[in-house]
Amino acid sequence: MGEVPCGCSEHVGRTIINDVYTADVETIFQLLFTDANFFRDFLMARNTINIDIGEWQEQTDSSKLRDLNYTVALNYSFGPKFSPTTEHQVYSSSGQPGLKHLVHTEVMNRNIPYAETFFVSCQYCMTRVAHDKMRLRITANINYRKSCWGVVKNLIEKNAGDGLRSYYNHLDSFLKEHLASHPAHCRTKHRRKRQRHGPRLRHRKTAQPAPSPPSPTHHQPTSHFGG
Repeated sequence: MGEVPCGCSEHVGRTIINDVYTADVETIFQLLFTDANFFRDFLMARNTINIDIGEWQEQTDSSKLRDLNYTVALNYSFGPKFSPTTEHQVYSSSGQPGLKHLVHTEVMNRNIPYAETFFVSCQYCMTRVAHDKMRLRITANINYRKSCWGVVKNLIEKNAGDGLRSYYNHLDSFLKEHLASHPAHCRTKHRRKRQRHGPRLRHRKTAQPAPSPPSPTHHQPTSHFGG
């Protein structure tokens, strides 16, 4: 079997990650989209607090939804120091255990300048490359709820891009270090167990989600602007 296509008609926005990892699809899904210790450890380094992850809720079209709420620490020299954030995640009904998983996220901040103007969406495509390899492709897009001045839009685009690169470069290295430190046979066993039942969607528990968009200022927050 060759590499499995994700099946997306298009990938809107900028590509943040498009790389092959030495792991199966189920392992990566569990690390990124459950209350796995891996993700909690990663987000603790990003200073994200007050984490509340809702349960996955299955819809009539077989997709699954959940909401995450958390607070992102900001390192601005003035203004707000924390930003309460809501992240909405949608697990696609086209996901196939052992072959591919697709998750769309939308991140919305509060209590920061221009928070009502935009939100950030990300598409996670996790696909099988071989029995012990998978591709993770993440694309991100800035969506505007209302029009804004050119100078404001430029600040949002610049700070958002910087925040994305910082967050996902960190996630990429953190993920590769984690996989390198775990024996391959453990990942294979994990994959076979999950293939029979699909990805396990866990219950609400304190955990670490993806961080949130930065305010359009010249100072960068300590975490990335989108999930």
